[in-house]
Amino acid sequence: MSCRIGPSCSCAAPTSQGLLWLWRHRVLIVLCYSATGLGGDAMRAFLVKLPSGVRYWTVVDDGLVVVSDADAYLRHLRLGRDAAELTTKSYVGVIALFLGWCQLRDLHWHAGVENIALFMVWLRYADARTSGRSADEGSGKVLPGPGSRPVRAARRVNVVLTAVRGLVIHA
Repeated sequence: MSCRIGPSCSCAAPTSQGLLWLWRHRVLIVLCYSATGLGGDAMRAFLVKLPSGVRYWTVVDDGLVVVSDADAYLRHLRLGRDAAELTTKSYVGVIALFLGWCQLRDLHWHAGVENIALFMVWLRYADARTSGRSADEGSGKVLPGPGSRPVRAARRVNVVLTAVRGLVIHA
């Protein structure tokens, strides 16, 4: 699928195969995405294929707009620190999870970092049924927390926090 305007435009064209074609500064960038995403509420993981053949993963919101801070960090990991593509793939899911959690609470991610303890509790105890927007907003429902059975082990929480810490340090 090509743009009608040509390579000088800045348009995006999603396709049914999970591809997004973007023209940026006369360079075609192909983004591959999953309809279900890998992260939180409206954040998704996208695979970026650069013209050189190098690939890395980044985070986009529900409008398919690249989250610039997350993209800068993941691009730095892949291109600046020569991390493997699979490293950015594993980090993108947890960064999208954190950004989605911030979005659910109407927080900028900087404010989310200030509330990292709440994120840790949510991460440890909230399952898919109780972590969505409909369950959190005005339902009067008490969400699981300390004292209930954790849905994620401490090791998984530490992996998530490592990726989030990398994002914070980079930004």
